[in-house]
Amino acid sequence: MTIPLLPNVEPDVVFTNAWFTADTHQPGVYWQLNEKNGVISLTETRAKAQALFQAVGYAEGEAAIVKGMIYLHKAADRKQKGFGSPAQLAEKQALLIAAQLREFLKTGRSPLLEGVEVIFGLKTRKALINIAWYGEPCQWETAQALEHAIILIETAEAAESDAYFRWFLMEGIGVAAEETYPLIAEFQTFRNRRRLEELFQEGDRTP
Repeated sequence: MTIPLLPNVEPDVVFTNAWFTADTHQPGVYWQLNEKNGVISLTETRAKAQALFQAVGYAEGEAAIVKGMIYLHKAADRKQKGFGSPAQLAEKQALLIAAQLREFLKTGRSPLLEGVEVIFGLKTRKALINIAWYGEPCQWETAQALEHAIILIETAEAAESDAYFRWFLMEGIGVAAEETYPLIAEFQTFRNRRRLEELFQEGDRTP
């Protein structure tokens, strides 16, 4: 089933929201990126969040290895007498050794979820994470990946909360199924407003 794209969604950013699948009425997480969208189950959403946490750990560890190798090689190069080897050559050698070490480490670690890849940006000198979950490739720094993982968890929790609220309305109060959706939408608006208020309050308490 094709889901219409939501309007007023910021482009180039993965948007998520709590969702009910039309056929099973089970909670899920809606995502939208530019002209693509879809719905993933809560189990899959939480697995993706866990994979991102795992990828961040790998990425930061590998980045530390690369930076350490570059530092050691450059330091050794500076200690050589005479003209020595150029700094660029020392860095090239360091990157080669670091790449070999990274490949060795990959053989002993737990595999990442399909669609997520850890790399080291040679130009940026930063740990990067490639994602292929949202219809087009995304590349994030570790802070962005962590932020998205937290958003996935929060959205999954919100969707689950909405589902329990819907079941309470139907089974506890006797509200008809089709009448629950506007009430849930109103509840979502209330929840989002409360979250914003809490963020502002936390900002006010920041010294």
